[in-house]
Amino acid sequence: MRRLSLPALALLALGSLFCAAQEFIVINPQRSAARYALLASVQVGRNPIFCAASPSGRKLFVSNHDGDSISIIDTVTMRESKRLRVGRGPLGIAFASERLAVVCNWRGREISLIDVPAGREVRRIRVGDGPVYVATSADGRYAYVSCQRADAVSVVDLMQRRKVRDIAVARGPTGVAVAADPPVLYVSCGPLGRLLAIDALRHEPAGQAELSLAGISPLAVNGQHLFALGAADTLLKIDAQTGQLVRRIPVGRSPFGIAIGGNHMYVSNPGAASISVVELESFSEVGTIAAGGVPRGLAVSPDLSALYVCDSAADQLRVISLGSSQ
Repeated sequence: MRRLSLPALALLALGSLFCAAQEFIVINPQRSAARYALLASVQVGRNPIFCAASPSGRKLFVSNHDGDSISIIDTVTMRESKRLRVGRGPLGIAFASERLAVVCNWRGREISLIDVPAGREVRRIRVGDGPVYVATSADGRYAYVSCQRADAVSVVDLMQRRKVRDIAVARGPTGVAVAADPPVLYVSCGPLGRLLAIDALRHEPAGQAELSLAGISPLAVNGQHLFALGAADTLLKIDAQTGQLVRRIPVGRSPFGIAIGGNHMYVSNPGAASISVVELESFSEVGTIAAGGVPRGLAVSPDLSALYVCDSAADQLRVISLGSSQ
């Protein structure tokens, strides 16, 4: 994954981790402007791409793609408590529980299992070539890893700590998301514009839909709908049962990451150094956060108080308050 070298926006006062009173104004023509305060910027490893919060919200993991490491952030102090060496080229992260996290190692063709309380790697498991994204089942038993170069999804039994199956899918799978009821795994295959549904109990294909997806598209599930990135800088809302497109809206240039928090969805736009704020009920972009740098992966804290943003240009994790937006 090529690193973009764009100038970073200096957001911190000298010598201070926290940045009081700094605000990003969200332009909103439909209602009064919301303000998103920058709470902190935390220096992490080289080229941070993805981040994920633990179920309790006490820990945040950041994948440092060019540093072959993950930064473990204490969200109480907002400091990097540890930088843990993992496999080569880490990308997607998912928490199976408060005690176990899974990291995709893109260049290593493997995943790392992380003991969260101990902050150490406990196992590496071979998967298909080019692991990008990972999602876990609702009970934390299985990890589903999209293997972009293998055109497959690897299924890993986290209790037995071994790969149990490779599911052949369409070319170039990236995004994976799991719906709990009924248990369905969704996979985006951007090069062919396909959204696949896989029975998460039998681990067998259950259907597909043809959509105009972005080449690399994360997925998010919210109730009866799926959300994915579409071609031509758009965000798609999809009926999860039928696979039919419900609506398509424009977002910023070169969208990359998506995260749902409360009544809103957030979309990072590296090409515009911004984050689109989308209201879920109306499915419309209601504002834009001028984030600066190169915003990539996003995560929302479980208590919906903060948006975490990976800035791959500045090698930083940005923490933005969502208090006035929910």
